Amino acid sequence: MRRLIVPLLAAVIVSPAFAGGADCAKGASLAKAGVAHEKCSKSAEECRQAMAASKDRGWAGLDLDGSDGKLLVTKVYPTSPAARAGFLVGDVLLALNGVPLTDENHEKLARMKTKMMPGTEVLYKVERNGATRHLTVALAKMPPSVYDEMVAKHLAEHEGAVVSN
Repeated sequence: MRRLIVPLLAAVIVSPAFAGGADCAKGASLAKAGVAHEKCSKSAEECRQAMAASKDRGWAGLDLDGSDGKLLVTKVYPTSPAARAGFLVGDVLLALNGVPLTDENHEKLARMKTKMMPGTEVLYKVERNGATRHLTVALAKMPPSVYDEMVAKHLAEHEGAVVSN
């Protein structure tokens, strides 16, 4: 079973952003994480509209790397909900609210995330140093500076720019 390379968004794993919906979710989330991936199939305008609609959704405060078939935490934003919950760089995300983070669950996870607003508590199953842990995160609203950076990185992809962290 392959791991899902879409940061739940945060996705919500990482952010509120699913950006332009199911087809754009991989692009926006991975662009935020600075991960190479398939190009987003939505137009830049569709992405802008979807990101604007999603910017008030719940945010955990993680950046992820989806390479090697795992969702590896590469950054925990200081003072973010994820930092308060005890996430550490190097944690591997395994499940969100009991749903395994796999490609097979992409649609289910995307539907779940659209309902996750600031104040929603979510449960992550993570692997740390070979042990499984459960961390509860009370989602918050994404800070404007983080949102602006995520949008800029994703939209740069539509213009053919190289995305880096």
